[in-house]
Amino acid sequence: MSTDKETWGITKAIPTSVILALIAYGVIGIFSYANLQGDVETNKERIKRDEARIEILETLVQGQAVAMARIDENIKAIRTMAELWSRDK
Repeated sequence: MSTDKETWGITKAIPTSVILALIAYGVIGIFSYANLQGDVETNKERIKRDEARIEILETLVQGQAVAMARIDENIKAIRTMAELWSRDK
């Protein structure tokens, strides 16, 4: 069946420092992944907040554009009236 030479296992040939380093890398990887997930969630919340602010700003800018168009039309009407008034004199 199986002999001692055919079985596989960790021998003393693998230094404990290598095993400890692999464990440390694994732990660091897990903490890094958790930190990354936290940052992603924070960014999602900020994006939602910023999207809401952008919608408000777009509405305000649209209102300002309408107001500017009205002001422009009023200026044109005043110029027309001033030209007519200067002709009558």
